[in-house]
Amino acid sequence: MKTALLLALHAMASTALVIERPAHFGRNISDDIPELLRGEIVSARPFDACGDAIENDVAGRIVLVVRGKCNFAYKALQAQKANASAIVVMDDKPKVHDEVWGVHMISDGNVSAIVIPSVFVAYQTGEALLAQLKQADSLPPLVTLNSTGQGVATFRQHSIFEGIVLYVLSTSVMFVLLSALCFVLSKIVAWYQQSARTRAARRLPMRQYHVKSDEDVCSICLETFDDGVWLKVLPCDHEFHQECIDPWLQHRNGNCPLCKREALDGDVCVDGIWTNHHAGLASWLPYILVSNENNYSVQMFLYGVIMMLPLLVAVALGYFTVDL
Repeated sequence: MKTALLLALHAMASTALVIERPAHFGRNISDDIPELLRGEIVSARPFDACGDAIENDVAGRIVLVVRGKCNFAYKALQAQKANASAIVVMDDKPKVHDEVWGVHMISDGNVSAIVIPSVFVAYQTGEALLAQLKQADSLPPLVTLNSTGQGVATFRQHSIFEGIVLYVLSTSVMFVLLSALCFVLSKIVAWYQQSARTRAARRLPMRQYHVKSDEDVCSICLETFDDGVWLKVLPCDHEFHQECIDPWLQHRNGNCPLCKREALDGDVCVDGIWTNHHAGLASWLPYILVSNENNYSVQMFLYGVIMMLPLLVAVALGYFTVDL
């Protein structure tokens, strides 16, 4: 026994649920055919499918044809020969208001060879499908074929206001994710740069001091060097107490307190400025100078913006959509 058919159209900007009629030949549409529950729909060429063959590629898709010029069974056979998964035949003229719809897809001949599901839809439904096909460009809309005994036809279009709200929400989510990514990235790199500075400070050579004159003092604590004390020697040959110079290099500045020459080697960042522009992250991240006291986090945020900019542009141009 054939039941009424629920045809559901899934498009980017609308959803349609329309009660239609299946054919009295071909395979019945029910929940035991999961591969036919949802698929792309394309229009046939020629549109009436009454030629020798359907010219365009409809393999594995649901094909839409128009009524007329040949019988329903011939159209279904042509769709089946083209390897379509199902056929939807639209009426060729609109139904008059309050007119009883008496169309039935039947055939007097042998239709045992027809195995694909076939369904007849109203002219208005066919026009809605054609409109969606024109708007879809290279991405055909999806339809769902499923058997049902009752249902309500509804059409819904997103308003301009809803589109704006959807765009603002999706863009806001992108910026929140970007901010979280930049925060995590800045924390990771800050930990790395702190560890690198500590390792670089520990690698500096030590020398045991022997009294030369009473004027030899540590320029950080301003105390004279005691005989036999171990001093840390910077690449510029200036000497300091280890307990004085290590905190200076690790937390304050990577340069010598006296001559301001670079004291740390390797991939180390001090106050947002990389001491070795050819190592580690600096070799592939563009250098951005931001003049403030905490500019390193700002640099990481700008780096994240640069990396995410192509995706944000793609969202703005509509290449990606976010379903909320």
